[in-house]
Amino acid sequence: EEGPIPEDSIDSLLRGGKIPGNIIPDRLLKHGRIREIARGRGWRIVRIAVHPDVQGRGIGSYLLSKLVEEAVARGYDWIGSGFGATEELLRFWLKNGFIPIHISPDRNPVSAEYTVLVLRPLNKMWEEITGILYREFKQKLLDSLYDTYKDLEIEVAHLLLNADQLLDKGEAVCSKPSFTPIQLDRLLSYVEGYMTYESCNDVILKMVQHYWSQPKSCRDLSEFEERVLILKVLQGCTWELAADILHTNKNRVIEVTRDVVTKLVAKFLGIEKGSVDKVLGSVTLDNYRGGSP
Repeated sequence: EEGPIPEDSIDSLLRGGKIPGNIIPDRLLKHGRIREIARGRGWRIVRIAVHPDVQGRGIGSYLLSKLVEEAVARGYDWIGSGFGATEELLRFWLKNGFIPIHISPDRNPVSAEYTVLVLRPLNKMWEEITGILYREFKQKLLDSLYDTYKDLEIEVAHLLLNADQLLDKGEAVCSKPSFTPIQLDRLLSYVEGYMTYESCNDVILKMVQHYWSQPKSCRDLSEFEERVLILKVLQGCTWELAADILHTNKNRVIEVTRDVVTKLVAKFLGIEKGSVDKVLGSVTLDNYRGGSP
């Protein structure tokens, strides 16, 4: 059992202080910064294991469901866990409704894995808190994949960025990204093949980050296409390294990247492939001053 954190310790923790135990409240408060986090109480699952002879039969998920039932009966706010992130483990926790809300900034020296904290909220207020924490966590990950998490395994990164499917409530409105007229013209030049990826990577990054910032119902690329975007655009891998990780060839990664950006331009900017050349090259001082393409 962890939490609540005493009121007289909250300000100290928000300024880098330490408190024994309370791993989940401590990390969430320091990284999530919402003061109400300190007042929550829940269970941290330290370890869960099923004998190899009977794995894959739903026993682990059944045990988790019983823990959740008891936690609700006890009036807890959340139930959570922390673990070295692998694709298999992360899929297990996501399948059981646990939402990732934090990832360590470095790998565990023993397991060589990044540690991920997951949380399952047990009441309305904690559903709101968890939703905020995930959105903040996802944005932080999007902004850090090129640096701190440049070596994060593609399988893990893909699952973390798609975990909002547990939070989405039906259809959502897909928003339009903001580009200056010059940025848009450069992006369209890339789509048409007049400019290289390397000369347009800044606007391509902006387009791809917009895609991932949209609700799950607005994201309809294939898993392979999304992994290409993560590796090449968000993590900045070389064409050769991205191809090696995806078990394909460099030319296919190059082609898929341009094809996917073309799809995103059509979806979020309403400019279909056949109309790109008609719009291209129309930047003037007047529309630049007005901020419209």
